[in-house]
Amino acid sequence: MINELDLQYQKNYKHYKLYSFNIEYIETPVKPTIHSASKLLFFSDGIGKVKIYDREYDIVPNTLLAVFPWEIMEITEIKKILRIMKVSYNSVFSNLILNVLNKYKKNRTHIFSLIKKVPIVYFNETESETVKNIFFQIKDEIGMESFSDFDTFPERDKSKEENDFDLSTVYVTNKLTELIIMIAKKAVSENKEELKKKEVTTNNIIKYIYAHLNEKLTLNKLSVMFFMSESSITRYLEGVTGFTFNELLRHMRISKALDLIVYTDLNIEEIAYLVGFVDGAHISKLCNKYLKMNPNAYREHYKNIYQIFNEKEQELVYSIVNYIYKNYTKELTISDLTDKFNITDTKLNKILMSYSGKRFIEFLNTLRIDKACELLLTTDKSIIDISFELGYNTVKTFNNNFFKLKNITPTDLRKNVKIGV
Repeated sequence: MINELDLQYQKNYKHYKLYSFNIEYIETPVKPTIHSASKLLFFSDGIGKVKIYDREYDIVPNTLLAVFPWEIMEITEIKKILRIMKVSYNSVFSNLILNVLNKYKKNRTHIFSLIKKVPIVYFNETESETVKNIFFQIKDEIGMESFSDFDTFPERDKSKEENDFDLSTVYVTNKLTELIIMIAKKAVSENKEELKKKEVTTNNIIKYIYAHLNEKLTLNKLSVMFFMSESSITRYLEGVTGFTFNELLRHMRISKALDLIVYTDLNIEEIAYLVGFVDGAHISKLCNKYLKMNPNAYREHYKNIYQIFNEKEQELVYSIVNYIYKNYTKELTISDLTDKFNITDTKLNKILMSYSGKRFIEFLNTLRIDKACELLLTTDKSIIDISFELGYNTVKTFNNNFFKLKNITPTDLRKNVKIGV
């Protein structure tokens, strides 16, 4: 069972393990718990229910669940004791997996983003035997143990790298990659409607707006859809994003239009229709005004931004990412990095997209908010102190970014969630 001793163990046991394997038996429901590392949980036996944020899923034998860092998980019901085979892996190892998968991706879709939409899959008896074998192969390779993900990865010993090819890491990377691919294939084949579905809840107003940009959206329409008054929706949007409804709608349309310009071959009129602008001339006007170039020039300039790096660039990738990990609690800007590494904003964002699927500001906020979760749950520091400690200039900015990434306020997280290993 996950209990207070687990937290104490995790705080005292600090090393740099990339991954671990364990087997657990859970007999009673587990309160909301937040984990600092990614996990693959295979329920080989047992019946119950698990909740990820506000979504509940059934647990039956041969269920595989993917849990990502700082997601809130709760086991709400147990009808039969759960037997769980668990593989945990930290952020460094997840990027080893991405480096393998990125070689074969056909578009900008991040495979972990796909799995986050449908984090749980159900295997038949034949498929489950394959899954069990992979888990046991990982266990045979690394043994059984737990680890902490609170520390960043250590400096690399280059002399050792030159003389030691880490076959164990390669082996486990391949096995975990097999599991990730199995989850993704299963999710796509059996949950196509689930992947498209948009939940109509208060927390998803912003997602709903983004998904329906091509429609004539009004506060009145949202009011009817979400059973909220127009003034309540306005306050909600301003509180979370800092924008009024019309400002947010305009920003979203511009952002989506630019994405479609770069990542598709659609012409400007088709893009205008998809994002809700009157015509292509409106997009051209905005591009010329704010970007100082027309849409075609913008497309040409950025069309290769997601190109995968060659081996010569890997050292630069490592240096930049490691620098951010060491300095993300400071007042860090994109200019600080571009000046230090003598690269352009575009190059920096390309590097971070290859590494994490996020641009600089998204990557920085993710690191800060994940660290905030740890501090909220393992210290008595005030929210104000935590926000300034992590490089935010105002508590409002911290709160907005926290809610945007976690769908919960810092106060509610501290009050209702505990930490697990």
